[in-house]
Amino acid sequence: MSFDDRNRAPGEQQFEEAAEWLSVTESGRFEPKARRELDCWLAADSRHARAFSRMQYILMLIGEVDLSGIAADVSEPEDRGRTGFSF
Repeated sequence: MSFDDRNRAPGEQQFEEAAEWLSVTESGRFEPKARRELDCWLAADSRHARAFSRMQYILMLIGEVDLSGIAADVSEPEDRGRTGFSF
């Protein structure tokens, strides 16, 4: 890992991979081999750990919010920048 990797924010690829790993950890099929593979992925690039942590935080927030009866506001991709969120 280079110095640049430690200072770069996670990108779309890291968030997609983190989401895949979270689906494995939450699925009940998280066996020791998968744990070792996740540990290797997290150690390979600091952006992986940041993306994984942020995805865990998002899932925690979603789990604590009661969304029943609330319509989803799905924006077009070009509108996403106006949310104020940055990853």
